[in-house]
Amino acid sequence: MFYLISFLIISGVFFIITLDVLFIPTFVLTFLVLLTFFGYLSYVYFNISAAASVYLLLIFFVLGLIYTIIVFKFRLWERFSFKEKLAYTGGLEQENLNKKLGLTITDLKPIGIVLIEKRKRDAIAVNGFIAKNKRVEVIGFSGAQLQVRPHSNIKG
Repeated sequence: MFYLISFLIISGVFFIITLDVLFIPTFVLTFLVLLTFFGYLSYVYFNISAAASVYLLLIFFVLGLIYTIIVFKFRLWERFSFKEKLAYTGGLEQENLNKKLGLTITDLKPIGIVLIEKRKRDAIAVNGFIAKNKRVEVIGFSGAQLQVRPHSNIKG
């Protein structure tokens, strides 16, 4: 019976990895894995019978399923996802933007969107975080992203 439970758990792990890659957010799967692991530990360390352990695993699976349904119903993953669309501009036209000034449209943490010459562009802050609605200066580019730093009015 120990081998059967071990096989079911290993199969379940591969199934969960497949679900993670294809459908379900990782934090939901982490919850399911922890519940399943607790059921397995209860069988191994607390000397619960195999049948009781299978029932416990089923109970944990149902709890995990309920949790997954709640997550999907209320779209909880949207609280942690980036909501802004990134604006792509070609690399050739970016060469003409060195030393140009712009305004941050989103927070640059360090990546975000800036407005330069009335166009939205992807940018990366070379000095870390730059808040929204701050003036920035283009100092270079890397691929499709402009490299910017906060603009200071003091020349030195």
